[in-house]
Amino acid sequence: AIYENTTNGSIRFSERISCEVGDGTNVAKSLSPDSFPHVTYLDPMFPPRAKSAAVKKNMQLLHDILGSQQLHDKEEAGSQEVQLLQEALRISRTRVVVKRPIHAPPIGAEKYKPSYDIRGSINRWDVYVIN
Repeated sequence: AIYENTTNGSIRFSERISCEVGDGTNVAKSLSPDSFPHVTYLDPMFPPRAKSAAVKKNMQLLHDILGSQQLHDKEEAGSQEVQLLQEALRISRTRVVVKRPIHAPPIGAEKYKPSYDIRGSINRWDVYVIN
């Protein structure tokens, strides 16, 4: 098998890759320095929407299940994203990669600037290189 479930709820894809289950900020805070990852990949899923139109019906269920950030105060949602990025930058050894909609600003753009980005047709991956 490519992956296996472990006793603590995480999924180990190989000896070098793992997927941790839980709130990203809490998972990052729980890691010991010897288990800090080389690369952290963040996919905040649904950044706060600027549009007033409702989400399409097929995506509304997913937003409801995952607790879409558009249901929260936009400032609070942005603050949570910045906290997550700060924790990822604190624990990552080489880089942090953040998936964003192509036209969305980088997370915490006032304080954190990506080293570079990789653009697709609808998404962008902001890469923060750790010195």
